[in-house]
Amino acid sequence: MKRVDITLSARGVAYLLLCPVLLLAAVTIPMELAEEHIRPFSWTAADVFRRFTLNSENSVPAWFSAMLHLCSAALLAICAWMHRSRGNRWWKHWASLSAIFCLLSLDEAASFHEILMVPMDRLVKAEGVFYFTWVIPGIAIVIALGLAYLRFLWNLDSTTRYRFIAAACLFVGGALGMEMVDGAILDHFGEQHIAYMLATTVEETGEMLGLVVFIWSLISHLTTEAGEIRLKLAAAPA
Repeated sequence: MKRVDITLSARGVAYLLLCPVLLLAAVTIPMELAEEHIRPFSWTAADVFRRFTLNSENSVPAWFSAMLHLCSAALLAICAWMHRSRGNRWWKHWASLSAIFCLLSLDEAASFHEILMVPMDRLVKAEGVFYFTWVIPGIAIVIALGLAYLRFLWNLDSTTRYRFIAAACLFVGGALGMEMVDGAILDHFGEQHIAYMLATTVEETGEMLGLVVFIWSLISHLTTEAGEIRLKLAAAPA
């Protein structure tokens, strides 16, 4: 039986993932404007357009973002396995990061984080930058995770460390930073304002760009540390 080899390079994967991110970012504003004008004439066509906008749940961008999170989780699991086999003390941090990204993938698909808005709305007035009140516990979680993984980050090689920091800045800046900007704009101008459409597009694009940089960093790290990783599928005995 002839062996099939599939070769993936970090740069090639990054370019492959970057193309749909930029395409979705480019079509979002036109799709949202088209949806707004077509809805009075055809709900079906408007709903189809909505499925391709970044600021929509149950959409193509939401599915793609969930896949990026899941891909990150898989690569982190491979890193954990590799470092554990070498006796590296930080393998548990890689493994826990993999679990976190699995949860993030689930949240991206099912929007569990919005459940936090129910109790938070009772404690904090939903207005301005805290219009989406879930960002308050979100900020606390990010700070806690940052402190918990600070030593892990410091013990990475410098190239991987700086790439992880860049990815985190893009991801957190989009997921939390721009979410606060979105809330302030939504509170003052409403959902149909062009400023809100632009802000949500920047938010989701930044989040997905952060994931692409993270995936590129993980593949580069694996390539540097292991050189080559093979996945072998063994046939069942007759």
